[in-house]
Amino acid sequence: MDLAFWHGERLQSYKSHYITENRKRVMSLRYRSVEDIIDEVVVYVIEQQLEINTNPFKLIKASGSKKK
Repeated sequence: MDLAFWHGERLQSYKSHYITENRKRVMSLRYRSVEDIIDEVVVYVIEQQLEINTNPFKLIKASGSKKK
């Protein structure tokens, strides 16, 4: 399993767990089995990504936004 994230260069902890070769902005956490997953690392990365809150694709918020 490969969990890819934008702006991996902004993450300061657990750097030894990130796959970044041949990439400029995207990093990933790569696991071969469920047993290999380190919950603490995955939770940290998701929390940091939510704080960065940068979306290069400008996803449209679906909740309550209607065009007139």
